[in-house]
Amino acid sequence: MIGSLQIDGRRYDVVCAGDRCFRSAYRRPRREREIAWLVAEGLLTKQIAHRLGLSPHTVGAYVNRIYARLDCHNRAEMVAALLGLAGPRGNSDAGS
Repeated sequence: MIGSLQIDGRRYDVVCAGDRCFRSAYRRPRREREIAWLVAEGLLTKQIAHRLGLSPHTVGAYVNRIYARLDCHNRAEMVAALLGLAGPRGNSDAGS
């Protein structure tokens, strides 16, 4: 298990089936991992900032850095990539 999420009052344990997910989950700096998990739990930027003692601007910068690392454009794509539910952009097997 690499972590847990609480969504709509339900707790989910996050596990990875493949090595790719494990590596992607642990290769980021600690602060980025913290922020990524809080985003995945559904917290807003201001809530994350308050919880971690950072400014909302700093949290936004971290979120944008995570987007760039994962080639994502929004929080839903980011969470899907972190959970291993989506591959890199442009590598879709649709139509194959």
